[in-house]
Amino acid sequence: NETKVSRVINGLLRRGAKVFHGNNANVHVSGHAAAEELKTFINVVRPQALVPVHGEFRHLSAHAAIARAMSVPEVVLCEDGDRITLEGGELRYEHRAVSAGHVYVDGLEIDDSRGKIRDRRHLADDGVIIVTLVLDGQTGEIVQGPDLNGHGFMVDPSEVFKSAADAVRRDVAAIEEFPVDFEALRRHVKTSVNRITRKATGRKAVVIPVILEV
Repeated sequence: NETKVSRVINGLLRRGAKVFHGNNANVHVSGHAAAEELKTFINVVRPQALVPVHGEFRHLSAHAAIARAMSVPEVVLCEDGDRITLEGGELRYEHRAVSAGHVYVDGLEIDDSRGKIRDRRHLADDGVIIVTLVLDGQTGEIVQGPDLNGHGFMVDPSEVFKSAADAVRRDVAAIEEFPVDFEALRRHVKTSVNRITRKATGRKAVVIPVILEV
């Protein structure tokens, strides 16, 4: 929120306004009630029960403490997954009664799986290497490549990629059965490239072998 506030202040100053804010004047505006305001609210409403909501647990605890100090008969402090039931003039509290956790929104899709987030963190932390190779499936002869392209891997990977390409050529030269088992070759290429690049950088990049048959 501070970034947005700073943007507004900068815009006003550019237009010639004199801006008073918390850093240069004794002023403060908050969307949250202060302790004395909460006390006033409780005095006016006189609730039989109070369940603090919104904020971190420390904020909820402080709100609950105010309610207890104001002699609210029932004060319940909840976390995600707890359930409050109001029925017949009574309040029932159930701890961890419903499943609760993070919900990830990916574009227009809601996805509660953590696998996609884990994969993207892996890509962000270690980068991706694409290995492209064109191979004659009947003879095992390399028609083109291997070409290696990296994204988010390292600034100048040319020497590392040269060593990795040599390792891929050795994998191809080691083929003894024909026609070529392309699935097995993809696994070997992925392992070889990862071994070379990890030794050079200490990071395990996502390796995507693209092997085309002619």
